Amino acid sequence: MYIREMIFNDIMQNYNKKYKEYNTLEEYLNSYTRDDLYRLAVRYGIINGDNKLGEVIIANTSIKSKMLKYVVDNIEEIIKSVLLPIEDNNIEILNKVLENKNTLVIEDRRLPLTLILNLGNTPVIHVHYDKKKDLITINIQKDIALIINKILKNKAFIKEHHDLLDFEKNIEMLLEVYGLIEEDLLYDIYTKVLDNIERKIFDKYLMYITLKDCPLDRKHFNNINYISKLDLEDYEIEDYISNREGEYEIYSKDFYENVENRTYLKGLKSYENLCDFFQKYYDFDLNEEDDIFELIVCDYLYQMQESKVIARKAIITNLDQYFNINSKRKNEIINYLNRIYYDYPKWRKKGNI
Repeated sequence: MYIREMIFNDIMQNYNKKYKEYNTLEEYLNSYTRDDLYRLAVRYGIINGDNKLGEVIIANTSIKSKMLKYVVDNIEEIIKSVLLPIEDNNIEILNKVLENKNTLVIEDRRLPLTLILNLGNTPVIHVHYDKKKDLITINIQKDIALIINKILKNKAFIKEHHDLLDFEKNIEMLLEVYGLIEEDLLYDIYTKVLDNIERKIFDKYLMYITLKDCPLDRKHFNNINYISKLDLEDYEIEDYISNREGEYEIYSKDFYENVENRTYLKGLKSYENLCDFFQKYYDFDLNEEDDIFELIVCDYLYQMQESKVIARKAIITNLDQYFNINSKRKNEIINYLNRIYYDYPKWRKKGNI
């Protein structure tokens, strides 16, 4: 809970402005800056090809009224491009706002933070957080609400939305094993192991998921496109690419699924040994404390994929924060974690164990 609270507070500190209703769509959109309108429109432009992107860029190079007119004229398609990749629980919240006359007050912080990250800084929704009362209010301007309602009831949209979410889940599953991979090879593995999708749709869906707030990025080095899960600067990723070893290991669908859902990790003898250690010395069940499990085990594995030095510093900090552990015990825990990493698919070895 502590980790979630820190993330929540960090995100919500930017949402202290109360909502103001406007009579028309144009008046409402005009209350945003030109940069806000551009950020809303540019995703639509990128996804729909060079011609649309060119239109957005041209509109943005002129005075604000040109950018405003472009967004107003294309608002339905723009909003559709924003809504298509968001999670089902985000859609559920939007429907609740619409059902409640375009305003929803949320107590106990019961909302997916991905909704805030993906839509909170756009004109699609307005988010206000009252820190004193610990209340979140979501408003949707009336014209925007009519458009959202129309889109969410469209059968073609619903099908494409679900297809895209399934695609995203599959890509994240593969990247859990590889960390970074060439787009062409990713397509080959995807069609061989998961689904025989057309390349045109594959590329479009990749664009959707890498433009929203998610851990995946598109990178381009030496005329090669990559999909990356690495939390590194571009120059570090280039160095990372040049130091990888071996050939890509291709697994069964079951293996990718088990790595992604932690079944593979929790089935390792090395993981069982770590759990036994915590149970013996600290009377602590690692499997029942999701936050601690994520912070100690998963965070260490991710950090090790990128940097052994950073991983060691991070695990020492995390252990100091949650346990009263002496240096000897810390080193024992790190040895257990290193054994888990040894048994785990490695990004620097292109998914090999």
